[in-house]
Amino acid sequence: MLRLGNDDLAARVQHSVGHTISRSVSYVAAPSFAAAMLEHQVLRTIAVGRHVLLIADLGVGTGSELDGTAVQAVHQTGLVRVLAVEPAGGGPVNWSPAGDLRLDAQDRLYVIATRAGLSRVLARSAPPS
Repeated sequence: MLRLGNDDLAARVQHSVGHTISRSVSYVAAPSFAAAMLEHQVLRTIAVGRHVLLIADLGVGTGSELDGTAVQAVHQTGLVRVLAVEPAGGGPVNWSPAGDLRLDAQDRLYVIATRAGLSRVLARSAPPS
């Protein structure tokens, strides 16, 4: 095990040395730091090759772009996918939400996303300013 502080060096080590997986500390930690600043909860990060996927919990803001939108409109191939919806009223979490399920203000979404995908869905879930 070798601790690498530079992502470029980590990529070159992985490419040069067979049968290894390398990641820099900053590359793995960056999503968690970014998430902490964005007022939502990243539940887990998953390293997939040289990429990081985030499983996050976020709310649908009142009057946001997602308020009244169908779940299928949240999905963006390769960027973000809704895993579950928790209704605002506190009902059971729907772990298999239908694509035509309409989201309401204050619903909670559990998504798996790239950093770019999470950023996009967060912007869409924010109430108008």
